[in-house]
Amino acid sequence: MAPGGRVIVVVVNTLADFFRTRIERCGALLQGEEQGPEHTVLVYGNGATAGIPAEGPPGNQAGGPVYPRHKARYEMEGIGYEIGAVHGAAEFDRPGEGAAAAAKLLRRLGAGNLFEGNRIKGAPVLIHEGGQGHFPLWFLRFLEQGGAAAPERLILHGRNILALEAAQDNILAGGPAPDLRILPGADLLLDRDRIFAALGAEHREKTPGRCGCAAVFPQAVPQTSRRESLWESLGDLLIPGGLALLALPAAEADRFDKRKPPGFTRLGNLKHRAAGQASGFRAMAYRREGG
Repeated sequence: MAPGGRVIVVVVNTLADFFRTRIERCGALLQGEEQGPEHTVLVYGNGATAGIPAEGPPGNQAGGPVYPRHKARYEMEGIGYEIGAVHGAAEFDRPGEGAAAAAKLLRRLGAGNLFEGNRIKGAPVLIHEGGQGHFPLWFLRFLEQGGAAAPERLILHGRNILALEAAQDNILAGGPAPDLRILPGADLLLDRDRIFAALGAEHREKTPGRCGCAAVFPQAVPQTSRRESLWESLGDLLIPGGLALLALPAAEADRFDKRKPPGFTRLGNLKHRAAGQASGFRAMAYRREGG
């Protein structure tokens, strides 16, 4: 906002205290409010002493700006975890079918076989379009249960900022977590430089700017084909020996697999179909050669 600018927001009364707290935490000045039978109007702006705190916006810390509307405990492939989900993003009341398919395939392949070899052990992990945290949380528990080293850094990348914030809060609330970075973006190939930057110089020195594992849940874009660009981005982002894990609708997965370039070896392929689904999802795992 320009100096002296104001924001006017209307919220249901049950959320008024939540918004007051967030306004104060962001360093803004609450200038007035009016409450009706069902709604509250809050007026705030960048007062003389207002400003983002020096430690950064609340979205980079535990307890960010998201408001969980649904909290429950879930289980995938024998591993339990808790999620606080926000309304307006996918995976509000259950894990997505892609996450379920990927979890089933990883359970079949085994953590020890996949994540303890050569340079992949403990290397940074990238999760693209991982939703509100179902798969990322499950994945960390899977590594722990399987006796595999946790990644030194976890990057969550996707187009839905609200889902990224929810996933961050869920991971941090779930106990000890890797160095966690959220990175809004829609395309892995276009965001290569930003992903490398998020890895940090210390990780680029250890892993030539690349990840030990990339778990990707691509969202379909009508009348476009991103198969070649996705393969190219995986080749750039993964270290030799790194693991690519993808879950897509079954028909699209077939087309993607047929485009596999030299340099990748398929380790596993699993089809998952929930009750009432016509075609289901396929999860596929590939090893980048050279490790």
